[in-house]
Amino acid sequence: MTNIENRPTNFKLLSNLTEQINQTISVATDGEIVTITGTLHVSGARLIYNPFFSGYEILQLEPEFYPDHNLCFLTKQKYLLLASGRLLLLSVPKESLCLTGIIYSRAFGMRLSLTRGWLPLHNSFRYPSVYITERLVVLSGVLTDDHTVNDAGIGPNANFNRQLFSVLPLGYRPMHRQSFLVSAGKQGKGRVDVFPSGNCYIWTNNKYASLDGVRYLSQPQLPPIRQLSDYLQVPLSLNQQWRNYSSEYQPLTLTVYFPWIIVNGQVKLVKSDPNNQVIATFPVKYAPSQDLIFYVDNPRSSTELSHVKISTDGKITASKNAVIVPFPCLFWRGN
Repeated sequence: MTNIENRPTNFKLLSNLTEQINQTISVATDGEIVTITGTLHVSGARLIYNPFFSGYEILQLEPEFYPDHNLCFLTKQKYLLLASGRLLLLSVPKESLCLTGIIYSRAFGMRLSLTRGWLPLHNSFRYPSVYITERLVVLSGVLTDDHTVNDAGIGPNANFNRQLFSVLPLGYRPMHRQSFLVSAGKQGKGRVDVFPSGNCYIWTNNKYASLDGVRYLSQPQLPPIRQLSDYLQVPLSLNQQWRNYSSEYQPLTLTVYFPWIIVNGQVKLVKSDPNNQVIATFPVKYAPSQDLIFYVDNPRSSTELSHVKISTDGKITASKNAVIVPFPCLFWRGN
């Protein structure tokens, strides 16, 4: 997991690039896990139709980055990554497009054992599954519910009730509770929570929800697979207006998991300061090569998102609407 590819030729744009917003669009892999980062404006994107979806063509990946099935992601916008390597935007491209936060395994992992009442959406998408490489766990697949069993699961008449959809086996469970923003329905959002017990819950009132993009580090194995030089955790000191959210979540921590850098945890605002939204600062040697913006769930709203900016100077900044800020294993490539 140390031989990383990150070439300028690993994709081509399928629309007219009007601005990259001072960011380079990057597709990186360690051989198993693929991440896409960057923000851009495009024009002239071609709309394509399919019996199951329609979307605007954004870019085409090289064959070595193809997933084995279609995948569905939510960052600032909703995207569909086809098994042919074509990335589609599932809305009209009216504003800047954020690709940062798209992460997936190229190969299919182990099928999840779904609880009664839950079904895979369609065979063009991955069967709900979990993939692990050493300690990095990645979930994928799209779920729908069997309305003959569930009374208040996924669907237009459902409440935002927490619904158990699977229990992960030992070795695939996180050390702390993890909460992820996921794509749900045609334009909606949902949330997936994964607990140290292995219980996996979903929150949404849409007809279907995606697990694509859910990722975290599993509980450590003994003896450790990696050398200590490849794995390092750095607890972050929060600025005075922020606190760690609760003992359920990991205190805000930066993890060096070479070649990836990961920030994980959940924080809350305890004293508002509109002129200073900096949550914490970490050593510059771990900072990304360009500013990155990650869109995350806003637990105070059923529709609105918050975002976190990771800067090249090591500052972590929250958007002004952020009060509770999840950091669901935010990833970037180390320098």
